[in-house]
Amino acid sequence: PFDYADLDNIENNGQHEGLILHEMGHGVGIGTSWNNAGLLQNPSLPDNQGADTHFSGPAALVAFDHIGGGGFGASKVPVENQAGEGSGDAHWRESVMDTELMTPFLDLQNPLSEVTVASLKDLGYGIDPNSFDTYFLPVAPPAQAQTGVPTSGPSAIYLGDDIWPIERGYVVEPSGKLRKIREPLR
Repeated sequence: PFDYADLDNIENNGQHEGLILHEMGHGVGIGTSWNNAGLLQNPSLPDNQGADTHFSGPAALVAFDHIGGGGFGASKVPVENQAGEGSGDAHWRESVMDTELMTPFLDLQNPLSEVTVASLKDLGYGIDPNSFDTYFLPVAPPAQAQTGVPTSGPSAIYLGDDIWPIERGYVVEPSGKLRKIREPLR
């Protein structure tokens, strides 16, 4: 869901298209279906924060190596492991991929990398393998890699509440309103 508290800032910064694409990504399974598909390894949630959480889809692994990720070890695309509920285990690791579209921060520029497109292939979608933006890992790790806590540039907006665990007990109605799920009568 869109965080209404951030919408004015997002619109003023021209970031609305990036936000919509990011949320559409979650809607088709990026970060939300990884665990069910057996592609999320070593999850950090609920109580393993800081674990080496990673995505293991073969197409995304090849793409990650292509963008400069070969030094992170075989068979892994780093997944957010520090941000906690709402971001952890559901986004690419901010301290590694920084401004990529599916990290937990919305920056002024958020390229859709070939890793994200390839992850859709790993989820079973037919993809155009050339439908991504030019993106390479930063040459030097972003500043947040030093602290281990995700932060980003001054205009970045944290998307930490864009993934809601089902146990929170809410659904989004067709009108867009949130509705609390009531316990069944016994």
